[in-house]
Order: sequence, then C-alpha cells, then structure tokens
Amino acid sequence: MKKSVFVASLALIITSAQAEMVMPNKDSGAHNQLFINALSNAYQNNPDVHTGLREYYAAVEAIPLARAGWLPTLTLTGQGQHTKSLSNGKTTAVQPTARVRSNTASDTISLDTTLRQNLFNGGQTTYAIESAKAAVRAAQMKFVGVEQKVLLDAVRAYLDLWKAYETLRYRVASVGFRERVVAQVKAQEDVGEKTRTDVAEARSRLAGAVADKVTAEATVASAQATYEQIIGGNYLPQHLDLPGFIVPKSSLPATLKDLNDLAFDQSPTLQQAIFAEKSEKAKIGIAESELLPNVDLTASAKRQKSNTQTRLAAHGGPTSDRTGFDYTNSGTLGVVVTVPLFQAGAKWSGIRKANQQRYQALSAVKKARLEVIQAAAATWENVRSLEVAVRQIELQVEAAQLNLEGKRQEYIVGEVTLTDTLIAEQNLVDAQVQLVNRQRDYHVTFYQLMSLYAALLPGPLGLPVDRHDIMGYTGSMSGKIFGTGNLRIPTSVAG
Repeated sequence: MKKSVFVASLALIITSAQAEMVMPNKDSGAHNQLFINALSNAYQNNPDVHTGLREYYAAVEAIPLARAGWLPTLTLTGQGQHTKSLSNGKTTAVQPTARVRSNTASDTISLDTTLRQNLFNGGQTTYAIESAKAAVRAAQMKFVGVEQKVLLDAVRAYLDLWKAYETLRYRVASVGFRERVVAQVKAQEDVGEKTRTDVAEARSRLAGAVADKVTAEATVASAQATYEQIIGGNYLPQHLDLPGFIVPKSSLPATLKDLNDLAFDQSPTLQQAIFAEKSEKAKIGIAESELLPNVDLTASAKRQKSNTQTRLAAHGGPTSDRTGFDYTNSGTLGVVVTVPLFQAGAKWSGIRKANQQRYQALSAVKKARLEVIQAAAATWENVRSLEVAVRQIELQVEAAQLNLEGKRQEYIVGEVTLTDTLIAEQNLVDAQVQLVNRQRDYHVTFYQLMSLYAALLPGPLGLPVDRHDIMGYTGSMSGKIFGTGNLRIPTSVAG
C-alpha cells in the first residue's frame, strides 16, 4: 500500500515537471512590439551611432575644403606708425649765427587690401573635389555599416537575454523536479523501499541540476549587462518571449545568386572600398598636377595717410611751426606664373606614392568582394541549416516529452527504474535548452543576412524612428563658406 502511494506521488512529480517545462507560446506577432522598441532605443541612444555620425560630418568637410581652391582669397592689412625726432644744429638764417632746435612728430596710417585668384593650378582643385566626393561617399558607407552593426548588436543582446531567461527557467524547473524526487526517494528509504544508493543517485542528479542553474543565473546577469550597454533605456525587462520576425521571410532573397547580386550592389563594406579606391585614383591626378605651372591673378590696393608736424626754435630768434598732410593711393594688378622646374624629387615621390596607394585600394576592393561572396554563402547556408535544425529539435523536444511521460507510466508498473526516469527528464531539459540556442542562432542569422545588402536599417525594419539625414547634411555643408554650422552636443549623449 505504501509503495503504491510513493509511486503515485512520484508520477505526480513527473507530471508537474512536464507542465513546468512546456515551451512558451510562440505567437509570431504578440511580442514584436517590445523587440521593435528595443531596436529603436538602441538606434537612438547607442553612442556608437553618434560617434559614427560625427565622424561622417567631419569627413564631409573635405568637399568645401577642396572647393576652396576655386575661390579667391582676400586679405586686409592695417598699419599705424608714430615717429618723433629731435635735432640740434646751427643756422645762418638769423644774425648772428644761432643754434636751432628742430622737433618733428609724424603719424602714418595705411590700409592694404590684397586679392588673389587662382586661374590655373594644373587641375589640382578639380581632382581634389573628385577625391573628396568619393571619400565622403566612402564615409557614408562606413556610417551605414555602423548603423547596421548597432542594430545587429541590439538583436543579439535582446535574443541573448531571452535565451538566458529561457535557459534559467528550464534549469529552475529541473532543480525543483529533482528536489521533489530526492525528498520522495528519501521518504521511501525511511520505510525500506529504497536504498542509500538510490538516494545518492537522486542527490547526485540534483547537484548537477543546481550547478547548471547557477551557471544559468550567471549567464542571465551577463546578458542583462550587455542588454543595458547596447540597448540602454530605463527599463530592463525581467521576462522576454521569443519575438516573431519583424520582416517577412518572403522579403529575403530567393536564391544565393539573388543574395550575391544584392550584396555586390549594396554591401556597405564593398561600397566603402570601391569609393575609397576612386578617391585614391583622383589623388594621383592631384600629385601629377603639382608638376604643372600655376597661374594666379593678384590685385592690391593701398591707401596711406601721413601727418607731420615740425617746430623750429632758434636761440635768440623766432620760433616757427610747419605742418604737412600727405595722402597716397596706389593699386596693382598682375598675373603670377609659377613654373616648377626641380623640387629635389619630392613631387615625383608623391606621384609614386599616390599610385601605390591606389593599387592598395584596388586590392582592398578585391578582398571586400571575396569577403562578400564568402559571407553570403556562409550566412545563406546557416539560415537554411538552422531553420531545419529548429524544426528537428522541436520534434526532439516533443519526443522527449512523450518519452518522459512513457517512463512515468512504466515506472508506475515497475518496468523501469528511477534512474531511467531521471535520464528521460535530463534528456528533455537538454533538448529544450538546445532548442532555445538554435532559435536564438536562427533569428540572429536571419537579421545578419539582411545586413549583407544594407537592409538592416530603420526603414526596412519598420522602426518608428527618424533615420539620420546624412545626405541632407552633405548637401547643406558642401557649399558652405561661412559659419560653423550646428556644433551642439546631442542631448542623448551629452550626459
């Protein structure tokens, strides 16, 4: 009678453990809003975005700096001078011969205006503008890469925290199940139905489950810290559910060839390398143009005013004052031609260096293409294999649940031992944790695939945030010749 009560109790423990380990509801749209909010928060507040944005803004200044070569320079120089002299001498202007003292004070003020306009510099300005525009485009692609990296990091942080919570949930349920089993087996030992060996085995299984639980708790703490670092905000969720894909799977490329075509056209890394090569190619023209003549138009205007006062005092004779005012206006207009003849080989060295840097940039483009091909193939296969793996492990979890239920029924009738039941429970927990890991990997790889062709951005993801208008900024600053623009620190990073 007592044995049947114990067996029924253990069967109840197994049934309750199965209920605690049931997979959560995976409604593809029920939990997307929290995920979208997390990505939006990361895009708006992550300092990496603002660092990359300011780096791009600084790169834009290369365009007005290059265009300055076409514009004149105008300088105004003012000068003031005060001169005073005192002299003594003899004069025969009065009788008898007398000594004369002369006191002279002179004030001179001049204004000099100089205008210089380049007429020809071998094409340096044209090449400089071309190089600057290509460099700015490369900087734009680099910033797109920063945007995508922040959002992909946010995806990882969110799903890592979800995985940590789910793993801990299963570990806690396993510990609870084994604690109840240990108590039940100990009670059976007290009435002579189990041995110390059975109790020791149950406690050994419990110790393993507790160790796994402690590890899972540490993983949760680490995942929470990463979540706060990348996503930020004032709210750290204590529970997460697996979000559905916020972008339809049908929007992904249908074949690997389609993915390669998109990546070749839109990959930020590849496009950055291509524009960087164009910038280096234009720099060859800049270096070569330094061997050509330079022609400048110069014009200057000068106005000078002088005021002189002289007092003559003769000993024993009259005193006289003399005052003079002079105005001088002058102007010059000319053309300056500078022909480089020999610069100790420095300019030729600059040409060779520019060519080598261009060849280096070409190699970087080739490397980027190969990396795009490799990343596209690897990510494409990962998405496909992980999708299959998730389905198979879901079947494995269902089979493990049925197996545990079967072991429960067999244990009731005495066909299997407690060890068999504990092994079945362990297999179920391992399968559930493995499924969580694969689901996390599948979702991350899905968004990683989007980043290969610059689709991991607020617009394609449907995030309720305004993307930084870098093209508008480029247009407004490219021709700016006065003013500092907006140099204020963004409020989101000022703290």
